[in-house]
Amino acid sequence: MFEYSKRDSARNSFALLAFSILFTFTASLCNPSLAAVKGTSSKAQVVTSTGWGAYLAPAGSTPSPGPYVNTWIATPGTQLAYLDLLNPNTVALSGVNFNLSSVEPNSSRQNVPRVTFDVCVGATWNATTDTCSGTITNLGTSTGGTVNSSIVIGANARLSVRLTVGKTTKISWTTTINVLTGRAQVRAAITTNS
Repeated sequence: MFEYSKRDSARNSFALLAFSILFTFTASLCNPSLAAVKGTSSKAQVVTSTGWGAYLAPAGSTPSPGPYVNTWIATPGTQLAYLDLLNPNTVALSGVNFNLSSVEPNSSRQNVPRVTFDVCVGATWNATTDTCSGTITNLGTSTGGTVNSSIVIGANARLSVRLTVGKTTKISWTTTINVLTGRAQVRAAITTNS
């Protein structure tokens, strides 16, 4: 009888151990959090971007960005306009493109005025004497379309520009100039890893 009780007790212990192992295994299948220890971490990243572009404005002024519009007086010959080319952004530009169109408000005549762009580098144009104490850089001439230039304009900077308009007739023309910049005219992107 004693032998039987000892065997019975061993069987009961083995059955209890097997049941414990089976229960733990089954519970780990039902609850994945018991099966393995997991850890996660996160870090906030700040991504910044900037805009770029430039625009023309009457000399000494700082209006909102937009196209420059001027109506030339109804007199043949040469007329001048003194402007600032503004870059209000935090990145320098390696060039700008001037897209211009001229129309005669009262007619569809085709002999539009010829517009020449000159920049006074290192100084500003003197409108009274039509002189530049810096270096005069010609950017191009057009009667319409686009004048492409590689003039460098720094971040938050302005350049002094003179428009020389040659008119052949006594007509009042209106010229609209949009300053366009492409991604290739901005410094290369900067990637920062941390």
